[in-house]
Amino acid sequence: MRFLSFLVPVKLHNLSFIRDDEGNELTDSLLRANPFNDHFTNIHNTVTLTQPVSANNDLLHAENLAKLSNITNFSIPFVTVDYVETQLKLLDTTKATGIDNINAKYLKLSAAVTAPVLTHIFNCSIKTSVFPSAFKVGNVIKIYKTGDKFDKTNYRPISILPVVSLIFERHVNLHF
Repeated sequence: MRFLSFLVPVKLHNLSFIRDDEGNELTDSLLRANPFNDHFTNIHNTVTLTQPVSANNDLLHAENLAKLSNITNFSIPFVTVDYVETQLKLLDTTKATGIDNINAKYLKLSAAVTAPVLTHIFNCSIKTSVFPSAFKVGNVIKIYKTGDKFDKTNYRPISILPVVSLIFERHVNLHF
């Protein structure tokens, strides 16, 4: 389960300019970031279905509704220190660092010390039913797909979330 992340300005790497909608070359870093941010936040308006909704899709929707209607009570159990420590030790240290600048390598190395603190944060979140807003903030970067490198439509956004939020998401996903 992926929680919605908030957009922060797109980082621009090794791109001397980008073309705006009129084809003008934008060289200022802020002026270059704005077309990407506008494009990424509005791309959902340009996406169209290539195939009509079929009977199979209706059937899947009905099956999911039936499953959901059987759920009368949903709760997420508290996290244990052992679970959090194990998850910290399993972190992939090659993944990008989130906006919090907490590197997975250091979390992995300090798992025994960090796990009790994170466990407390996670359990407070479960108890209050409030997902920490700091876990929702993502660093949005652009990934080149194909075509003209100076055309914003040839990039896709990815959101780099804080590493600790991924551990909490895994726990929730296990119990949903």
